[in-house]
Formats: sequence, structure tokens, C-alpha cells
Amino acid sequence: MGQTRLPTLRRYPGERRALLVALLISAVVTLIFTPLSGGLLLLVIVGGVLLNWFQTASNVRQIHRTAAPVAQFPEVAALAERCKQRLGIEDELQVFVAKSDTINAFATGFRAPYTVVLYTGLIDALDEDELAFVIGHELGHVMMGHTTLLTLIGQLGYQSYGTRGLQIVFRMAFLSWMRTGEYTADRAGLVACQNLNAALSTQLMLTMGREKSRRVDLDALVEHWREVDVGFSEDLGRVMSTHPGVEARIDRLVDFVHG
Repeated sequence: MGQTRLPTLRRYPGERRALLVALLISAVVTLIFTPLSGGLLLLVIVGGVLLNWFQTASNVRQIHRTAAPVAQFPEVAALAERCKQRLGIEDELQVFVAKSDTINAFATGFRAPYTVVLYTGLIDALDEDELAFVIGHELGHVMMGHTTLLTLIGQLGYQSYGTRGLQIVFRMAFLSWMRTGEYTADRAGLVACQNLNAALSTQLMLTMGREKSRRVDLDALVEHWREVDVGFSEDLGRVMSTHPGVEARIDRLVDFVHG
């Protein structure tokens, strides 16, 4: 069941709606509670966007100084190029490998050339298809504009105007969009690796560790999530998180393939 005929990549349903809701909430609450005049408010927003852009640019320069270009890892470079082609990405991308036992990866950048960073701990922990899923996931964040939007909104979701309750409202609104963005990026990862079982094993390994994840019958897991949907309580339990839970992510991946 690993090799699967995949549907065309598209955003997870509700991602755009979640972003629109977050922006509307921010706009309405800001207009009601801001102590600033219109001109000062516009100045603060523009200044914030510029500050976020400079911070992102500074982070990218730091990556260039401390991480190795993926060309120094020919097999990983070839895999990254294959993922890019499968996703139809034409924008310039720079992939780096950072030496760390951390099992993680991330994408950043406001505009091309975007930057993707893979940690050596991640490369060592995953097989080729699993690594392709992670690379494709990060490329998905780039191609769907997530990295650009995060640079633009920056700390917008953390403005409180001195009121803790407002800060929570802002944060919850944008975190909802970020979680739906993870579902979209997971879809991109699946298209990049072309292997549903590899995508699922990666999710399990990152959550449970390699030893425990190997004990899971992936075909049985797929059949289970074809018949069962993640309950509302699971989603509710993640309202203050940037990422959805592993069960929800697996459920959405299975639904993407099997409808």
C-alpha cells in the first residue's frame, strides 16, 4: 500500500478561511482597542513588517555562515532536486544542512531565494522516502506562501494592547491557520515522496521514536483512519499549538489519498 496513486496537490480545505478569520479578528480587535491614531497605527504596522523582514534576512545570513550547502551531500542534494521537480517548484531555493543531533527541518524566507535547512540528525534518522517527505513538507511551506506570510504577520498575533485576554484571542486565531498550513505541507510532503506508508512512518517516528514506530502495522493504520475521523476533542486540545497532533495529521493524509 506504500506506493499510491496520489491526487493533485491542493491546499487543505479551510486553510484560506482560517487565515481570513485570523486577519479579520486582528483588524477588528485592533480598530476597537488600539490607542493609536490611524496614521500612527499604519506606521507601526509598516515598521513591524520591515522589522520582521530584516529579522528574517538576518536569520538567513546566519544560516549561510553556519550551515553547509546541500551540494556537499550529493545524495541529499539529488533527493531535494527530485522533490522540487515532483512539486513543480520553479522558485529558486537554497538547501542547507546544519550539523546537529536535532531531528528537525525548517523553511524560511520572504521571497526567492527561499531557504530550507535540514539537520544531520534528521538525515541520519530517516530513509530516503521518509526524508523526501520531510523535504517536500518544507518545500510545501514555501510554495504555498507560508514562509512569506509568517514574515509579513510576524508578531501581529501577539499584540495585546495591555490586555492578556486579547493576546490569547490573537494567538489562537493565527495558530488555527498555522495548523491548517501543516496539513497542506504534509500533502506536499506526500506528493514529494510518493509513498503513503513512508509519510505515515515519518510522522510516527518523529512522535514516538524509531523503535516504537517500527512496531506499528502501517497498512492496518491506514484502514483504521479510512473508517474513523479525528474527533473534535483532539482538535480542541491543540488550540494553543502551532502543530496539530499526530493522529490528526495521519487522518488528514489518509483522507487526502483515499477521500
